[in-house]
Amino acid sequence: ALSILKAGLTSTSAITNGLAHLLTEVKEEK
Repeated sequence: ALSILKAGLTSTSAITNGLAHLLTEVKEEK
């Protein structure tokens, strides 16, 4: 159960980091 929870947190943080990176790039382009 813990391994599944950790995997979920990792994927969530990865998605969050990816979105933040995309938002930063979009802001820099404008």
